[in-house]
Amino acid sequence: MTYPSAIEKALAYLQTVDIPKEYRGYPRLYRFLWKKGIVFPPALLSGFFTNTLFFGLRYGTLLVLAIFFLVERNNWSFPGGLFYRWVIYGVVIGLGCAFDIRRIQKKLKLLSWQEVQNLPAKTDTANV
Repeated sequence: MTYPSAIEKALAYLQTVDIPKEYRGYPRLYRFLWKKGIVFPPALLSGFFTNTLFFGLRYGTLLVLAIFFLVERNNWSFPGGLFYRWVIYGVVIGLGCAFDIRRIQKKLKLLSWQEVQNLPAKTDTANV
C-alpha cells in the first residue's frame, strides 16, 4: 500500500507513540481516501473542526437515514424536516466525537497534524 508522503509520515509518527491498540486501526473510508491520494489526516491528528465535520457528516447522515427508513418511511413529509434533523444530529454527533477525540489527544499528549508534518524526516540508511 502506498499512501501520500504526508500520510506515511503521520502513520510512522503514530507507530512510534505509545497509543493503545484500539486506536491503531483506521476506518475503510480513511484508507480509501489515502489510496486515492487524498491527504486527509487520521482522526487522532486532525483538528477539532475537521473532526466535527467528518464525524458529523458521516454519522449524522447514517442516523437520519436509519430514522427515515425505520420510523418514518410511511409518514412522508416535506424533505426540509429531514434536512433539519440531519443538520441537528450532524452537529450534535460531530461535536460529541470531536470532543472525545480531543480528550484522547490530550490524554496521549499527541502532536498536531502540522507539528507532525514539520518533524524531520528519518533516514534508515546505515552509514557505510
